[in-house]
Amino acid sequence: MAPEHRAGLHDPVPPRTGRPRPPAAGERRGQRPYEITDPGRSELAQWFATPISRTDRPRDELAIKLALALTTPGVDVRTVVQTQRTATMRALQEYTRLKSRETEAADLPWRLVLDAMIFQAEAEIRWLDHCEASLMRYPPPSPKAIPATAPDPENSEVSSS
Repeated sequence: MAPEHRAGLHDPVPPRTGRPRPPAAGERRGQRPYEITDPGRSELAQWFATPISRTDRPRDELAIKLALALTTPGVDVRTVVQTQRTATMRALQEYTRLKSRETEAADLPWRLVLDAMIFQAEAEIRWLDHCEASLMRYPPPSPKAIPATAPDPENSEVSSS
């Protein structure tokens, strides 16, 4: 059961008897319609009125991956950046292709979602360009320079003179 259903924010619309009706605007055949409850309307109004904080968003997996790649011996960070750039470029091309198909005014919600995805992909590519430039300016240490384990001070031999 979906969390919003358990919270009482929406209920399934009871099936209609008699002749089937054509789908309502935005509704597709085979979808089970729901209607929002009064507590759901209040929650929705509060959600629309509250700005989304950057801290409310999930972690940035790509930034974490690149940060760890820089500190993991044997990982070619430039390859990681290039692999991500290629995947993001493909996604950007797909989003742009999808956007070129949508021309009706009723498609505005989907167009806005596609625009957001396009802008995010473009921003990611700019950030990857920045990462690559930073790698050129500040090359990471070679894997040989990073010890596999730190020496244990208790078990190391100390020569006394």
